[in-house]
Order: sequence, then structure tokens, then C-alpha cells
Amino acid sequence: MTKRNNKMPIRTREAIAADILQTALEATRTSKILRNANLSYDQFKNYMPILAERGLVQKSNETVWITTPKGREYLAAYSSLCAIDQLSILQ
Repeated sequence: MTKRNNKMPIRTREAIAADILQTALEATRTSKILRNANLSYDQFKNYMPILAERGLVQKSNETVWITTPKGREYLAAYSSLCAIDQLSILQ
């Protein structure tokens, strides 16, 4: 992972999507997604339409989002890949 000047690692788009999906496993308000996924509102506005279009999240009302079964599959696959990556780093 690349480092920023302030020593914070830059997250990949996949990691940001996983953070959003993880937060929205249960019906979740926009504000909680922003806080837990550490997103600006502009980032949120960019990511949510893409995730919704791909069927990973759905909007249950104006401010509440929930991860779909397809989104849960994405999270499981992403977690598996992260686990494999951690193993290869240790060798």
C-alpha cells in the first residue's frame, strides 16, 4: 500500500467498497456509513451509485442503505483475498 505524506495508507477502491458494505450489513443511515467507512460526502456520492448499480447495496429509503446478498458475496471474496495476501507477505 502506498503511503500519504501524513503516514496514512491509501486504501484501494476495493477496500473502500468493502468498508461501505461491511458498515451496511444491517440497514444503516448515510451518516453512519460516512463515519465508519471514513469517507467524505463527495466520496460517498461517487461510490454509492456504482455499488447500487452493480447490485451490491440497495437504498431502503432516502437515507438508509443495506448490503445485498451479492454485496455479502463480495465481502466474503474480498476477505478471502486479503487473508491470502497476508499469508504471502509472511513468507
